[in-house]
Amino acid sequence: MIVNCNYQRLDGPVRGNSKVIQEFEGIFRGAGYDCIKLIWGDVWNDLVDNDNDGQLIEVLERTPDGDCQRYSAKQDGALIRAEIFEVNGLADRVAHLSDAELLSAFMLPGGHDHKKIYAAMEQATDNCERGGRPTVILAKTLKGFSLATFQGCNAVHQQKSLKYDELLSFRDVLNIPLMDDQIANPVGGEFFRNPGPESPEVQYMKAQRDSPEATCHCELPLRLVTSSSFHQQTPTRCLMPEVPRP
Repeated sequence: MIVNCNYQRLDGPVRGNSKVIQEFEGIFRGAGYDCIKLIWGDVWNDLVDNDNDGQLIEVLERTPDGDCQRYSAKQDGALIRAEIFEVNGLADRVAHLSDAELLSAFMLPGGHDHKKIYAAMEQATDNCERGGRPTVILAKTLKGFSLATFQGCNAVHQQKSLKYDELLSFRDVLNIPLMDDQIANPVGGEFFRNPGPESPEVQYMKAQRDSPEATCHCELPLRLVTSSSFHQQTPTRCLMPEVPRP
C-alpha cells in the first residue's frame, strides 16, 4: 500500500496533525504493518550520513508539517537555511550549499525521487516474497511538482494554463524534447508528444501489459434489479430491546 502525503487540501493545510507521516506510521505499525517512509530525496543522503550526533535528524523530526508547507510555498533557500540550520546551530552542515542548491534539495522530497521510490518498492516486494508482514509506503510529495513557480502552493488547484517561462521550466524538469520556438508558437498537436511505437517507453509499457503477471481485466454482466425483487424480500423487524423511559 502507498499513502501519498503532501500536507495539503484544496483550501489549506491538512488539519489535525503536526507530523502526519509519523501519525500514519503509528496507526499502521499498530495494525501490524511494516512502514517505509520516503521523506527526503537523494540529495539529503550526504547530510544525513554526516549527521554523526543525530542533531540534524532531531531537528527535521520536530519540524511540523505546516513549516514544511510554508518553505515549499515561499521557495526561499535562505529561509530554509535560517530556520532549520542556523537557528539550531547547524549552519556549518550546509555551508557548502548555495541557497539555490538548498532549495532544490528541499523541493525534491522522497516521494518524487526515482531512486528512493525504486528502493522502497524493492524492499516492499522483498517483504512480500519472504512472507513477511504487509508493507505500507508513506511518501512525502509536493503538490504541483515540476510546475515551477506554484509547486507546493494551493494555487495549483486553480491553475488553468502556464506562462511561457513556466512552460520552459516545465519542459526542462521533465526533459520534454521541444524547442523554445515550438513552445512560443505551437503548431497543431506539438504539445501532445508521441514517443513512437519503437521508443523505449512504449516498448516497456507493452511488455508490462503482455507479461503473465499483468492484471487481466474482464467485464462482468450487470445484474439489473427489478421492482419485483423488492416484494420477494422477507420483512424483518428490529429486535433492539426497548429502553424504559424515566
